[in-house]
Amino acid sequence: MQSITPFAECPNCRKLLEIESTQCPECRELIPENYAVLSAITNVLNTEACNLAKEIRGSDRIMALVVLGESLPVYWIDQSVFGSLYLFWLTLVPTGMKLVMIAVWYLRFGRFPLGDTNYLRARKQILGSVKLWLPILLLQVAVIVANQR
Repeated sequence: MQSITPFAECPNCRKLLEIESTQCPECRELIPENYAVLSAITNVLNTEACNLAKEIRGSDRIMALVVLGESLPVYWIDQSVFGSLYLFWLTLVPTGMKLVMIAVWYLRFGRFPLGDTNYLRARKQILGSVKLWLPILLLQVAVIVANQR
């Protein structure tokens, strides 16, 4: 993960300022120290949430194709060689890892009350990831349950 430089945001004109700034050079608004610190923390959390959501969502499509693409051959090998599901259980690992990453994102950032429009877009992206990976997991579990009979 790349480092994020904290900036304070002017409460009047929204210009990003160095955290030590006491007055906005654009609109001359006074910047109290406690406001600058809170603003910088908010900006860092927003940026971190957006970057992590982008990483999670960015690999979704290709990883979903890989998981689904590997599931069919593994299922066939299990049925041909072992007569039951033996290796197919391993296909749950990448799916579970993606869902854990999404859960960690929600635990860290999901209820952040000061998010900006980029943060709201990141939350929608994460919801899109849930809508992709949960059905894949359910399908994999259904295949395992159906083959236990």
